[in-house]
Amino acid sequence: MAAILKIKDLNNSIEFSLEHDCMSVRTFNEDEDGLISPNSEIQFDKSEVNELIEFLQKSLPKL
Repeated sequence: MAAILKIKDLNNSIEFSLEHDCMSVRTFNEDEDGLISPNSEIQFDKSEVNELIEFLQKSLPKL
């Protein structure tokens, strides 16, 4: 089972997915003809995801 969050603007989108203790972040570009092509992908393992969550929890009160 995966949780996916997509954020889209005019010509670009970013997708966050969380599945099996890892997180993927993918970016896509859409050209003037409406064709969507992948731009980049980053994968985080469980320890990196936990580190990111800890960082966000500590940083949130400062925002």
